[in-house]
Amino acid sequence: MRDSPTAAVLAAQAPALLESMDLSAGRAVTLVRAAREVASGRVDLYDGDHERGWRRLGAIRGIGSWTLQMLALTGQGRLDQLPCGDVGYLKFVGRLQGGGDPWARATEDEVAEFFAPYAPWAGLAGLHALRVGGGSAATRVAA
Repeated sequence: MRDSPTAAVLAAQAPALLESMDLSAGRAVTLVRAAREVASGRVDLYDGDHERGWRRLGAIRGIGSWTLQMLALTGQGRLDQLPCGDVGYLKFVGRLQGGGDPWARATEDEVAEFFAPYAPWAGLAGLHALRVGGGSAATRVAA
């Protein structure tokens, strides 16, 4: 087992090296830029002001709401955050609202609205929903 590299180690890498490890050019540049923000201390992922760090990271090209919500949920333990743009949630809510249609897709806003009653535990509710109701089970729930 190995630890993930630190932000300082990633910040010092050439994007081309990361590309050689099968990361796309755009993602390699984005990763290095984000790592530089963290390594420099401009973004502190562990302080209590997560939103400030998210705004700073969100200003980096290639980092959007899904990335920030996944960071919050899985990296910072913010169970109130739900990655509404995740294809699993788009399909899950789409099937429920579409009467079981396996091709139906919800919008990010519809996903957020669907899980809003579970606040401040929307992220936790979403994880359980996909675990229990994902796949073909979602169509049974809608029926």
